[in-house]
Amino acid sequence: MRESVRHISLNMLVVLEALCVHGSTVMVARQLSITQPAVSQCLKRLREIADDPLFIRTPKGLKPTPKCLAIRAQAAAALDICENIVTNKAVSFDPATAERRFSVSIPEQKTPYLFSVLGILLEKQYPRIRADIVRLSEDEGMSALSAGALDLFVGFSGKRDDEKYRSEKITSFECKVICSKMCSLYPNGTLTRSQYLTRPHVKVAQGLDVTLLDNALTSLGLIQKTLLLVPDKESAYELVRQKDCLFIIDRQTAQMLCRQHDDLKILQEKFSLPSIDIYQVWDARCDADPANIWLRSYIKKKCAPS
Repeated sequence: MRESVRHISLNMLVVLEALCVHGSTVMVARQLSITQPAVSQCLKRLREIADDPLFIRTPKGLKPTPKCLAIRAQAAAALDICENIVTNKAVSFDPATAERRFSVSIPEQKTPYLFSVLGILLEKQYPRIRADIVRLSEDEGMSALSAGALDLFVGFSGKRDDEKYRSEKITSFECKVICSKMCSLYPNGTLTRSQYLTRPHVKVAQGLDVTLLDNALTSLGLIQKTLLLVPDKESAYELVRQKDCLFIIDRQTAQMLCRQHDDLKILQEKFSLPSIDIYQVWDARCDADPANIWLRSYIKKKCAPS
């Protein structure tokens, strides 16, 4: 607890402000509907706390000392904050002028949608905005949100709306299967359900966790029977380019990889593949926070399909 604050009340700051305006304990008492001795007692206490006379008596009334004027400026800011709290006024947030560092989590399995989160760091119109991009599991992300260490969790967590969290779908991605020239399916460029089920697949390992993609594939009966687990997406891309195997990823990433590597191809599937929704999740306590609202709006706009 801040011990020094215990000795001062908001009413004392109100009296200080009124004395600066009126220069008379009598007029302040009349304005605040209190007694003149009460105003004098409050001024005495303020002088003791500030170790300064605060006001000098002159023929034209009480005149504030330099220290009083400095205290008044800070007191006015404190009173404005308290007034906003009491009247429930929203604190404005202007990203063009505000200085703020956000913390945003995006998953290992990033898509081009999520890369746009990094754009906050490069936007010239927001010169004082910074974003720390971190990588947390869903459980770690929810804990960090609750602890106030994270502003936003972006990923495949699914919809969350309860007393602790809020969520919003920002986009979805369509699954596609890619292969390389090392795959016998490359020349024809098509993929049947039977081929999908019997061919080996590469998968980026996420420990023992079952992902939303796993659940979506299982719900369609598309269980990958032969899985080659790798620790990260770069290893998956390299393995696909070297082996006769398949890799299921989002369409935008698949298109990007095929543009970068002419030995990769998106197979045209003859059956339905799932699409996965991407959500952003935030702490319910930040639901009405103007800065958090702006961040969510920015990311949703950036992640919208072009």
